[in-house]
Amino acid sequence: MRAFRGMGYSPSFVRNMHTVIACIKKEGRAEIISGCDDICSSCPHLIEAEGDSGAMCDGEEKVAAIDAKACAFLGLSDGIYTCDELEHKVKSELTESAFETICASCEWKQRGVCTYEIVYRGAGK
Repeated sequence: MRAFRGMGYSPSFVRNMHTVIACIKKEGRAEIISGCDDICSSCPHLIEAEGDSGAMCDGEEKVAAIDAKACAFLGLSDGIYTCDELEHKVKSELTESAFETICASCEWKQRGVCTYEIVYRGAGK
């Protein structure tokens, strides 16, 4: 969210992401969950799974690995956090080395769109 620029994906994903960001800012809290969430609902990589397993990302392994690393470095688990709590976690726990480890496989980092400075300073806030 801190580095989101509305690039890539589809117009509906970008609109949805702006809506989710506005909602988080308005409510002052966000829920961390494992698996698909409100952000994923408009992503072109979302695929419907058969049976009762719900939807999943066609890049699930990569996304889950990045999310797990981020949660581990920031000391987060599934649950509801205030924006202030999340800001504090980023400011106190996200080092440049942690960013490099968490985001090593991310295309946005590799393209230079998302950098440690952008995430740490919250240029997209």
